[in-house]
Amino acid sequence: MQKENSVWSIILKVLLLCIFLTITVASITVFILLCPSSKDVIKVPDLMGNDRVSAIGILSKKRLGIKEVYKPHDTLPKDYVIAQNPLPGTEVKPKRKIEITLSSGRNMIVAPSLCELSLSEVKENLCRIESENYCGLQVKSISYANSSTIPPNYIVSQIPIPGTRVPTNTGVSLIVSSGPNSPTFYMPDLINTPVTEAKKLLDEMGLNLEIKEEAAETVEQNMVINQSPFAGKKVTRGGTVTLTISAYLSEGSALPQEGE
Repeated sequence: MQKENSVWSIILKVLLLCIFLTITVASITVFILLCPSSKDVIKVPDLMGNDRVSAIGILSKKRLGIKEVYKPHDTLPKDYVIAQNPLPGTEVKPKRKIEITLSSGRNMIVAPSLCELSLSEVKENLCRIESENYCGLQVKSISYANSSTIPPNYIVSQIPIPGTRVPTNTGVSLIVSSGPNSPTFYMPDLINTPVTEAKKLLDEMGLNLEIKEEAAETVEQNMVINQSPFAGKKVTRGGTVTLTISAYLSEGSALPQEGE
C-alpha cells in the first residue's frame, strides 16, 4: 500500500511540474509577443528642414508611415518640413505614421488700392490688424511728388500695384502729393521691387530711368537690387535715376529696357 501511495505521489508531482512548466512557457511566449525586442523598435529620424520627397524616402527606409499637414511659413519654401510628431529620437513600432507639418509658403494677400486716399487714413488703417482690406501690409517708405490733380497729403501712387498678390507683412512704398509747383521731392525706396513697377512709379514722378544689369543667383530676375540716388535723397523732376536689376547667369535672359 505504501508503495502504491508513493507511485501516486510521484505522478502527482510530475503533473504539477508539467503544469508549472506549461504556464511558464506560455507566459514567456506572451511576453515576447507583447513586448517586441529592440530590433522591432525604431527611432524616429530628424526630418526638420527636409523637403517632402526626401522626408518620404527617409521614413520609407525606416519602415515608417507618413501623415502630412500644411501650414504657412515666412521663411521655408513650400513642401519643406517645419515640424514633426513624434519628435526625433522617439522609439516607435514599425509602420507607425509620423506626422510632418509642411510649409505651404508665405501667406498671400491682394494689395488694395490706396490711391487718392489721405495719408493719415492709410496710416491709420495699416495699423489696424483686424482691418480686412489692409491686414498684413505696412508702410515701407513715403515720398512726396507734386501733382496738379491730387490734393496735398493724398496718395498719388503706390508699390505694390493694386491687385497684385503679395506676402503678408509686405512693405508699401507710397508717393504722396505735395500739391502743384513742387520741383523737388524725396526718392522712394525701390529695393526688392520688380523693375516694371519701379519704372511706372518713376514715370509718374517725372523722373528718367537708366537700367543696369547685375548677375544675382539668389534674387528673383528683374528685381531692383540697387538704386541711385538712394532712398530719402532729394530729387528733381526731370532728373535721372539709375536702377541695378538682377539678371540670371543663363544665356538669353532678356531684361526690359526703358522704352519697353
